[in-house]
Amino acid sequence: MKPDTIDPRVAAARQALASGRPEEAKRLLAPMLTGTRPSAEGLFLLAVACRRMGDLPDAMAALRKADLLAPGQDSIAFETASLQVTLEQFPEALARLESLATRHPSDPAITQLRAAVLVHLNRFGEGLALASQLPAGPGRTDVEARALLALGQGQKAAERLAALPRLHAFKLVGGQPSGSLPLSEKALQSWLGGPVARPE
Repeated sequence: MKPDTIDPRVAAARQALASGRPEEAKRLLAPMLTGTRPSAEGLFLLAVACRRMGDLPDAMAALRKADLLAPGQDSIAFETASLQVTLEQFPEALARLESLATRHPSDPAITQLRAAVLVHLNRFGEGLALASQLPAGPGRTDVEARALLALGQGQKAAERLAALPRLHAFKLVGGQPSGSLPLSEKALQSWLGGPVARPE
């Protein structure tokens, strides 16, 4: 995102986010939601801070206002799509991602999120085809495993999961309430050949 004219609130909030203090970033930037010298960059950072804190309504409000100030800004559009996925607003997220993909057809983050959304929308073949364009890694494996399990291809899904570190595989199975894989920990342990490391 192109920085706005230097605003000490924005600079301080950026520093707060970098040092793991989203609450401080939100304190600095929240007045922008009510019209106190708002800027697109400040509202974008406010949305990031709110999302890290789990305040999704304020995150979306900040992104909508940022989009009014900087219409068509790709970073705002992608963050909005990502938040829409978290909120399970899959059709809206896909429309935004399709628009982004026309401008950035080779961007791996856009491709991965598009593929994941297609799987959530039960468009498994399209999701798998799109995921195949990604380099090997957890993001591609996540999409492929979800699609293959939904298609009843458990063994192929297991092969994908077995390529992941056990901790990531465990998080993939149980870490996302809205999209957890229909796979028990016992089955996962059997497929992976040993206990699954639990998150601390």
